[in-house]
Amino acid sequence: MTDKSRLSILAADSQPSILRMYEKLLGSLGHRLETIREGSELEGRVRQGRYDVLIVDMTLLGPQGERTLRAFTQAAPELQIIAVSDRATVSAAVSAIKAGCADFLTKPLSMQTLEQALETVSDTEKPTLRVDIIKPTPKSGDGPNLVGFSPAMQRVQVTISNFANSTAPVLITGESGTGKDVSATLLHQKGTRANGPFVAINCAALPGELMESELFGHVKGAFTGATTDRVGAALAAHGGMLFLDEIGEMDITLQAKLLRFLQTGEIKKVGSDRAQTVDVRVVCATNRDLPKLVEQGVFREDLYYRLNVLTIAMPALRERGNDLIELARHFYDHYVELEGGEGGGLTQSAMMALVEHSWPGNVRELQNVIRRGVVMSGGGRLDASDLMGLEDTGRATHPLNATSSSVPQNVVSSSRRLIDVLRPLAEIEREIVESVIELSGGSVPKAAAALRLSPSTLYRKRQSWSARTIPEDHAIDRVGFG
Repeated sequence: MTDKSRLSILAADSQPSILRMYEKLLGSLGHRLETIREGSELEGRVRQGRYDVLIVDMTLLGPQGERTLRAFTQAAPELQIIAVSDRATVSAAVSAIKAGCADFLTKPLSMQTLEQALETVSDTEKPTLRVDIIKPTPKSGDGPNLVGFSPAMQRVQVTISNFANSTAPVLITGESGTGKDVSATLLHQKGTRANGPFVAINCAALPGELMESELFGHVKGAFTGATTDRVGAALAAHGGMLFLDEIGEMDITLQAKLLRFLQTGEIKKVGSDRAQTVDVRVVCATNRDLPKLVEQGVFREDLYYRLNVLTIAMPALRERGNDLIELARHFYDHYVELEGGEGGGLTQSAMMALVEHSWPGNVRELQNVIRRGVVMSGGGRLDASDLMGLEDTGRATHPLNATSSSVPQNVVSSSRRLIDVLRPLAEIEREIVESVIELSGGSVPKAAAALRLSPSTLYRKRQSWSARTIPEDHAIDRVGFG
């Protein structure tokens, strides 16, 4: 269940209305879904091992429901089970969790509750290792990319380009949903190791003793259940990049072994004394405050300094200004094409609703909201009424200096933010160019190379901007207030 955006789900319920709700929601989120109404079909389906998640109504399991769930978890250890029941009792929930379920939901179900359960399940996924061969695509728009032209994102893009060919470790920081994994992939794609493997491992997914096996591998007989040798993530990434996501969650005992690996370039499989040399570039990501974890004694200081060589700070969506609407349009176009809709864009009320929200879940939250909106609108023009999930708790608060009490403060705030988002393209272009020049140490040729423009083009643009600048002494006269 590595690709959190596309899970294979089996839903079992005797009520057609519930199954239709599953089809609507899970289909809109891009998951693969199969449904059944008979409990007699369940065991055979589960034993096929084709599913990441099972959503099952407990009534289909009969009086021996807990025993049946235990059998399912034994038959398919990697299957995540979400139990659903109309019995909202503590004992029912405890029985389900004891039987190995990842979550327990009660009817009537809401789409928001189900979506949250799936997010929780995918964040605690059992498989932790992903190995991809990512080909460089310098002339193509395909593959992962960071959408946005705000100064904050231009700094990230320039930093990625500067770091790509280095062999030094990179630490990517930022809130959940800001695109840390995309930045790691781009570092790999733009670098000299682009034709090698890209291996990602979630450090929070397993306890320390099991994570050591995932990271370094094990030999047959190393522990109960180790029936064959296993290649760990570090060795699988030989010649490429090893991406350690959620590094702040790593068990402190394993941190010492990771530090040794970074210092020596050697690994030892669990159960083996033989050292193997591995050539990888290590990139880590976290949404935690690592210096604070060091102070608390839960993250090794020496490991922090070893990892904190090159850093990329991913900005929160609320800090990216104009990128919000650009991202919304990007996701809208993508999902309209995916759903086969006619399109029509976003209405002004939809954009107002988007800029008013504070986006605690960042780009990932925006992506999910837009996808739901496309489904709710039937793939047509997207209005504010189609944007489910923008709760009042997620609304941004912006203090105003307005003196008029005749206009609601939230309306004034939203209008001002929308006007800021919809600034003229020339103004945005100038801001980007000047930011890149500053990041390039004031060198126009270096900035031009980063922007894939000729230096003469940048010089001409800057000259035209200077010519259009209104002298401050004449500003009032020019707008008619002199």
